[in-house]
Amino acid sequence: MNTLLQDLIKDTVSKGLSDKIGSSLGVSSSQANSVISMLMPAVLGGLQKNAENPDEAEKIVNTLQKHHVGGEVFNDIENLISHPENQKGDGILRHVLGDKREVVEQKIAQQSGMDLNMVSKIFTMVAPLVMGEVGKKLTGGNSSSSSFSSSDLLSTLFGGEKKSQAKEQSFLTSLLDQDGDGEIMDDVLKIGMNFFKKS
Repeated sequence: MNTLLQDLIKDTVSKGLSDKIGSSLGVSSSQANSVISMLMPAVLGGLQKNAENPDEAEKIVNTLQKHHVGGEVFNDIENLISHPENQKGDGILRHVLGDKREVVEQKIAQQSGMDLNMVSKIFTMVAPLVMGEVGKKLTGGNSSSSSFSSSDLLSTLFGGEKKSQAKEQSFLTSLLDQDGDGEIMDDVLKIGMNFFKKS
């Protein structure tokens, strides 16, 4: 598994994210856990897909430098859940997934059995956490540091592996490929779920 995704899941588990989201939205922790574990790989896959384009990679770097250095979002999970709009989750998803967001949400709602609107709400909470984890990795957790480049971003997103050699990463980016089939999408969404079960 991509080490970034591993660390992201570990950080959110340690903060009790599933329990807190479940309590806030009136769903069980296991339901929230199931949805979160599918949403995280989807956001990461979107970042990877965008980062393959040099211009888009530069935009991601600029956004990270302005809003997500040091992973500070993890220090106030409660505020993120209560006021996800403050962390601009919808804006992140609009940039990362574009018009694919609705497709991803529908697929996850079908697999999890959760209401589509609820999935969408959790999505806006998860997106800033993914960006926060990337920013944390790029700065070593130092909120005062923002000296990283597009090449650093690619190395962080792809775990230092060449994209052509990273089977799991190709699964993640295939989620956003219009020519990809539903079976690949199912595999992508299971990546996070399987790790949560082992945690």
